[in-house]
Amino acid sequence: LGRSEEADRREKEYTALTEAINTTFWSKANQQYGMLSAAHGYLDERTDALAVAMAVRYGLAGEHSERALKNLPRSAYGTPVFTPYKAGQQAAYHNRAIWPFVEAWVLLAHAEMQDCTGVSFSLASLLGAFLVNASHKENFNAESGEATETIQNSDSQLWSICGMLGAVYHGLFGLQFEGNN
Repeated sequence: LGRSEEADRREKEYTALTEAINTTFWSKANQQYGMLSAAHGYLDERTDALAVAMAVRYGLAGEHSERALKNLPRSAYGTPVFTPYKAGQQAAYHNRAIWPFVEAWVLLAHAEMQDCTGVSFSLASLLGAFLVNASHKENFNAESGEATETIQNSDSQLWSICGMLGAVYHGLFGLQFEGNN
């Protein structure tokens, strides 16, 4: 667009944001990204799968990309939204849950890193959840794979459907948008 000063400023902002994310959220102890505790203002060692996937997908994770994906906690049914789980909460929603749209982001991050094993795991999670329920549910219990053990849920959840489509188009088939196309 011919706005080189703005482009230079945005590039510096991107670099500063990347450094801040990696300085603030990378847990050396866990070799994984943590999340900020809003209530206490410190790094919570829980891993947020969506944040990890987005950091990898958008190039913010840098040298941590491969390790962050490799160290994502998994259940037999997919990638939990965050782990370790919070104690004392009975039903799943964010806690002890797999959200298909988050699983789709994880799949795309694995595809970005050309990690076929990770893509296969996430695709199996998405397809398994759909086949068991014959619906694109909002979330599933990470410990049982059941959609009936959740606080809130819905059939044909738009972000679950979009996640499945994105996983197939971009993750499986490798379709990418470039430039003005």
